[in-house]
Amino acid sequence: MIENVEFIPSFIEEATGHINNLEAGLLNVDTENPDIEAINDLFRSVHSIKGTAGFFNLNNIVNVSHCMESVFDECRNGNRKLTDNDVDNLLAAIDCLKELIADVMNSEEYDTSHILNTIKAMTGKDTEPPGLTTDDSSEMECDNEAEAEAPILKKSSSIAVEDSVRVGVSLLNSLLNLASEMVLSRNQLLRNLEPYRRNITGIDPILQSIDLITTQLQETIMQTRMQPVANVFNKFPRIIRDLSKKLDKEIELCIEGADVEMDKTIIESLADPLTHLVRNSADHGLESSSERLSAGKPPAGQINIKAYHEGGYVNIDIIDDGRGIDIEKVKQKAVDKGLVTNDDVNNYSEREILQFLFKPGFSTKTDITDMSGRGVGLDVVKTNIEKLGGSIELFTNPGNGTTIRLLLPLTLAIIPSLIVEVENQKFALPQANLQEIVRIKPGDVYRRIEYIHNSEVLRLRGRLLPIVHLASVLGLKRTYIDPASGERKEERRKTLYDQRRKYDDDNISRRTGYSNIIRIIVLKIGSRRFGIAVDVIHGSEEILVKALPKYVSECKCYSGVTIMGDGKIAMILDPEGIEQKAGLRFTEETEDKNENNIEHLYESMREQQNLLIFRVSGEEYLGIDLSLVSRVEEIKAEDIERVGDKEYIHFRNSSMRVIRPENFLPINSVDNKPNKYYVIIPKLIKNPMGIIAHKIEDTIHTSVSLDQETITGKGLFGSFIYDKKIILILNIYELFELVDPLKYAVKASKAVKGKNRVLLVEDTPFFLKIENDYLTSAGYKVTTACNGKEAVNILNNEEFDIVISDISMPVMDGIELVKRIRLDKRYGSMPVIALTSLTREDQIKAGLDAGFDFYEVKLDKNSLLEKVELALKKRERVNQ
Repeated sequence: MIENVEFIPSFIEEATGHINNLEAGLLNVDTENPDIEAINDLFRSVHSIKGTAGFFNLNNIVNVSHCMESVFDECRNGNRKLTDNDVDNLLAAIDCLKELIADVMNSEEYDTSHILNTIKAMTGKDTEPPGLTTDDSSEMECDNEAEAEAPILKKSSSIAVEDSVRVGVSLLNSLLNLASEMVLSRNQLLRNLEPYRRNITGIDPILQSIDLITTQLQETIMQTRMQPVANVFNKFPRIIRDLSKKLDKEIELCIEGADVEMDKTIIESLADPLTHLVRNSADHGLESSSERLSAGKPPAGQINIKAYHEGGYVNIDIIDDGRGIDIEKVKQKAVDKGLVTNDDVNNYSEREILQFLFKPGFSTKTDITDMSGRGVGLDVVKTNIEKLGGSIELFTNPGNGTTIRLLLPLTLAIIPSLIVEVENQKFALPQANLQEIVRIKPGDVYRRIEYIHNSEVLRLRGRLLPIVHLASVLGLKRTYIDPASGERKEERRKTLYDQRRKYDDDNISRRTGYSNIIRIIVLKIGSRRFGIAVDVIHGSEEILVKALPKYVSECKCYSGVTIMGDGKIAMILDPEGIEQKAGLRFTEETEDKNENNIEHLYESMREQQNLLIFRVSGEEYLGIDLSLVSRVEEIKAEDIERVGDKEYIHFRNSSMRVIRPENFLPINSVDNKPNKYYVIIPKLIKNPMGIIAHKIEDTIHTSVSLDQETITGKGLFGSFIYDKKIILILNIYELFELVDPLKYAVKASKAVKGKNRVLLVEDTPFFLKIENDYLTSAGYKVTTACNGKEAVNILNNEEFDIVISDISMPVMDGIELVKRIRLDKRYGSMPVIALTSLTREDQIKAGLDAGFDFYEVKLDKNSLLEKVELALKKRERVNQ
């Protein structure tokens, strides 16, 4: 009879941890040169299971554990070396323990004789299971062992009591649900009190506090549900070992990013899909050792599993270096199954052909085994991943391997979303897929939107993106506002392309008004980008995700439903479902097929910048780098309030000062007062002010050849020509200093007296000039170089106190440069700072591992100057 039943849950949790340690340890044991400490760890784990199981009279668990303990005891005493067969038997014993512990209340009914006999045979003697005894020597041995382990147990117990407490999952779920409802109520409160803010004294700080505390509470509770993907990844070494034997293939496994965290619900739902994909890679993807040798590859196949953050999602890649996918074979199978005609299949892109692999019953294998060949699997994996709000992609390189990429949300509960409207209906669009928003004036439709191969495309920075109107995809009747009568009428033109006009821009603006501007939201799913046109964009909001009602659960375009701040219900859009329903086609020219292409594309455009182009009251065109822009708000003229000689707006439940650039820069100021303005809200600046714009012209992606001689003035970096127009590049740091010198003036560096010689290495002229201005404004003496090789030559002839370098450069990049600096004893402890646009976690780690002291993002002036001063002070302390 099992005793002390009330403590069984704690035993299960503790034993499960020991079993995981046992399995991981066994898989890492070096059978040729075993690590005695590793064997001791295995012994301690199985001994702990045995001891605790004895407390509950769980004899089957005690007996199996005791037999395993005897094997490990022989190993640690030097009387035995584990063989591969021994490891197999011990893993089988671990599987037996797993089964017994999973059904612990019935564990005494299991027959464990087979596994006991197997393990006993390993030691060559009939090991007597432990029990109650009065033998003095046994008592002494147990007492000594307990005494030896007592300090460790005492320390662990102290830590557990002091720093942690067990909380049931149901309680965490309740807390999360309550926090989610609180976020919803917060949104409704802020929305409903908006009209009364100005009339209720002191209400703004209260609302701001409620907003902040609610967000912090929700984020903190979310953290309690976050778990590392290691909880899933840790089982794959065992799976790969078993598959290697079963398939008679040499397989090496590499796991990266096991510490990446996701919501517990998503982690638990990933186990089966990931297991299937790993088995697929081993069975379908990797060749046998003989095949690999014939192909000039090493005999052992590689499977890499890595997790990493990207764009608000967690990506999980399963990469093999096997034979890749035979595209022609997939084509033929698709034709044979009647999924596509023989004529049409040749018009399909590689991505579209690979999508056939996700069809039910689709398999290219002719032989059916217990592992594969039945066509059941990838379609189920895809369905399960999509239920989690994620997506799956395939990339293949025939002869060199395949990558399967899962894109998954961090959480399923509360997500930031863009609220959009079509035909007077609001929808929530998850921001994780959002790339950018493009506004097209009626007069620009002619040159921006085209009709190619029966599809609409948007011409965006030299690339063609497929676009659809959201109303058309959702089956809503499209309407427009008649410019003559102001009435809403049915839109008879089927496409945005049909709306092209040959009138001049000013004439169209007068006739059609603001409402006829086309707003296109550019979305990215994996490597695919497309646009959806909407009528109105209301801004962003944190939304509470609710499951779809049964009667709309089959609608591909929706992933859930939410309640808005105004109390109305809004459907949550599913970008991938919209893509599928619209039947979008991605040609090789409109998509990046794999990560290598993406990196190549970045390299080819590294000297280009993203700029927001706008106008103020005069006719001049101003530009600001988009990396310095947090958001752009559309406001009414009456939203601007004057206090003395300053102007303010309400922004996120607090006051923000706004400025008019024409009042401070050497540009025209015209006394015109439109009904609407745009406020550009900067980022990377402490306590930013909003910049009032009269008109947002465009966002452009171009290589800027900055002229700092023709048009000059404080607050301007210079000018350049684009589309036959002069664009003035705004220096917002200097502009803010002009407006409020006491608050925004840059103080000269106090780092180390006389230690101010900087070598700045940057291949892009635009960034080189801007970063040079930042440094010289703080009193540094700057010498510039255009690549790493030029920097090395300068370092050989001149002395510097610090080097600041870009990463991606021709001839010699920043990584190679910093490695050379660290290998040269002449440079000693000279600090080197990376200043780059590459911000992925793996890129940052690579930079720091190469030898950079700090890793900074371009254009963040304050942070750069702080790091330079910190690095110089640190070096001075080292040299003292």
